[in-house]
Amino acid sequence: LIVEALRLRRDVGVPPFTVLSCDNLPQNGRITRAVVTRFAQLRDADLGRHVADGVAFPSSMVDRITPATKDADRTTVATGLGLDDAWPVVAEPFRQWVIEDRFPTGRPAWETAGAILTDDVHPFETMKLRCLNGAHSTLAYLSVLGGIETVADAMADPLLPKVIRQLWDDDIIPTVPPVPGTDVAAYTRDLEARFGNPGIRHLTLQISSDGSQKLGPRLLAPAAERIAAGKAPRVVPLAVAAWMAFLRQGDDQGRAWMVADPMAARLTAIARAHKNDPAALADALFAVGEIFPPAIAGDAPFRKATTQHLRSLLDRGLTATLTAFLFR
Repeated sequence: LIVEALRLRRDVGVPPFTVLSCDNLPQNGRITRAVVTRFAQLRDADLGRHVADGVAFPSSMVDRITPATKDADRTTVATGLGLDDAWPVVAEPFRQWVIEDRFPTGRPAWETAGAILTDDVHPFETMKLRCLNGAHSTLAYLSVLGGIETVADAMADPLLPKVIRQLWDDDIIPTVPPVPGTDVAAYTRDLEARFGNPGIRHLTLQISSDGSQKLGPRLLAPAAERIAAGKAPRVVPLAVAAWMAFLRQGDDQGRAWMVADPMAARLTAIARAHKNDPAALADALFAVGEIFPPAIAGDAPFRKATTQHLRSLLDRGLTATLTAFLFR
């Protein structure tokens, strides 16, 4: 549809529109440009050149926590507003929309409604992916192991917020590039309040999905940067160990859960094969090259720390592991 619309405009001499991607993907404009341009090239070489040379594809990023819609949300809307909404979107009060300011034929004045227009979305994306999403993933895997259902409940735990604070301070904030107009440390302090909002029932099991795709940009990339800088990541190995334990799909307390992941069959098979051998389980998962880059899989201190945390989680449980981690 996009390519055909661009072709029709070209054929009647109308300038092309700008394609603004709102997908929840890093560098979504670059990805959209690659797909649309290649599709146009496959249709017609001249059309492909027209798209490549004349169409702008700015990136954008939204930072707002929006849990999956639940039946209770539909009931609330129906009761409060008298409307039958099949898919209401529940969201936190905080919102941030960052847009790459590249619109050759003009654009609406989105900044008047609070949007941030910038030359480069990447620093904002990195801050969100690592500070918000990296902390979310860490909370999710640890919480599922401890039977903690929501992020707000996790932030009410006596130990988990201390772990997340260390994650930000030691492993994440030092890897975030300068973000225009933003104090990254203050952003993480705001995240503590956002995560603790009891009105947002963000399920830890929901956040745990697709770990094979999320661990890299959220946690492994900053860990690799810390290793390259000669600094041993402190909290990321614990988060990775929690993910490895999570792949076992249950614990010795009788709790059970499903792993939702495009690599679930392969990963859970590995976990089943080594469920009672933490060292073998860690080695087998570190060998999955689609997840762990050489900078991580080949770093002996990172592997050792991860294996130690995994053994503790399996043998001693969440509370004892976190206590030993925080107060050693």
